[in-house]
Amino acid sequence: MSETGTQPAFVELVDRVVSGLVPPRRVTATEYAALTCNRCGRCCTDIFVPAGPERVAEMAEARDRSADDRRWLAGLVPVQPVAGGWQYTCRHVAQLPDGRTACAIHEQRPRVCRGFPFEREIRDWPECAWYVRVVDEGGTPP
Repeated sequence: MSETGTQPAFVELVDRVVSGLVPPRRVTATEYAALTCNRCGRCCTDIFVPAGPERVAEMAEARDRSADDRRWLAGLVPVQPVAGGWQYTCRHVAQLPDGRTACAIHEQRPRVCRGFPFEREIRDWPECAWYVRVVDEGGTPP
């Protein structure tokens, strides 16, 4: 394949499909509660919003939204359209020399960032600390 603008997109797609084949690690509810962020950055760089950039900008200005929501929306940078919406990245995420990420506004980050992953199992990002399957002590999903 020649060097084209589509090759990186294809490689990214293949990486995503292959990484999706990695089964999640099995943890108990107690182990899940003890998980901490490994700073992979996917939640900051692969943000799905079912609205395009113009609509997101309007929502960021809407006075009927909380100041926290408006601040989060204003921090989104459009990356590309995807099925059902757009992929965004956060303007406040920084790449560290060791490959991990850091939040430039960590102490003032919005509620949506502060609460992640909202006690959910993450299924889209195998590199995320919360890419797990919660099971009971016998290894069976609840």
